[in-house]
Amino acid sequence: LCAPLLLEAGDIPSLMNEIPALAENLQHSRFDWQYKTVPQTHSFLGMKDKRSTWIRGKALGGSSSINNMFYLRGNKKDYDEWAKAGATGWSWKEVLPYFLKSEGNTDPNFFNKEYHNSEGELTVSSVIPNNTITNAILEAGIQSGYDIVDFNGPKQTGFGLQQGTIRNGKRCSSETAFLRSAAGRPNLKIITKAFVTEILINSEKVATGVKFHYKNESRIVKVRKEIIISAGAINTPQLLMLSGIGPAEQLKSLS
Repeated sequence: LCAPLLLEAGDIPSLMNEIPALAENLQHSRFDWQYKTVPQTHSFLGMKDKRSTWIRGKALGGSSSINNMFYLRGNKKDYDEWAKAGATGWSWKEVLPYFLKSEGNTDPNFFNKEYHNSEGELTVSSVIPNNTITNAILEAGIQSGYDIVDFNGPKQTGFGLQQGTIRNGKRCSSETAFLRSAAGRPNLKIITKAFVTEILINSEKVATGVKFHYKNESRIVKVRKEIIISAGAINTPQLLMLSGIGPAEQLKSLS
């Protein structure tokens, strides 16, 4: 196999994935891992067994192929706290250039070079039109003492117009933005329905390969350089723990 190799547990998104109005239909479908939380004590009281669903994408593009397409980066204080806690390279100052590099904003009202870019591959557009209802809601926010803000700008508390990852009326997932244009390259191999089950690590604690399940067989692919795990907030730590990487006491309890 050539390098780099992309292994995806799910399938290629369908035409339904491109229609913004069908986002809710994609959740709980074959494009969703269909996770549920453990039974809760003080929340989800109106749900069966007091469990909530936890939507996670199972397709090329991951959750960006089934989510509601809101473009919201997160609060800069969170990134700075991660960096202070030991996540080197994850401060706001360090991650912002990558947000800007990927963003292709189509709304001139957001052409602010400090916080936005119009030339990236990930299309971002305004999804709520300027109409009577919208303007009334914004005015109500002002009368209540809030500022009108850009949610991806210097301040996130307030009222403002929401933007989404939508291109020409269609969903612009990470698969749409980055993979489609690269899929035909001779130096990239994409395999779908390939469920990674373990990162292989040698006695020197160096990752040497990946074990994955494909077409009813367990297979192994060796690596020459590096392994990048991009399996989301649930599957990434799960895969690391299945590979023997994680909290020692928790791993011992499972051995």
